[in-house]
Amino acid sequence: MRLLLVVNSFATSVNPRNTVQVHQYLARHHDVQVVETSERGHATRFATDAVTRGLDAV
Repeated sequence: MRLLLVVNSFATSVNPRNTVQVHQYLARHHDVQVVETSERGHATRFATDAVTRGLDAV
C-alpha cells in the first residue's frame, strides 16, 4: 500500500520524534512518503496530488 503522511509541524501534538516513530511503524508494511505543511491549504494540495498519483491513503 502506498501512503502519504501529512505532518503539520505547528500542531501541538506533533514533534520530530513522534513523526519518525509513526513513519517507521507504517513503513514496516507500506511504502510511506512524509510531507510537511508550511502554509494554509497545503495539506489539501498534498492530498489532491496524492489522489492524482494513485496513492492508496492519505
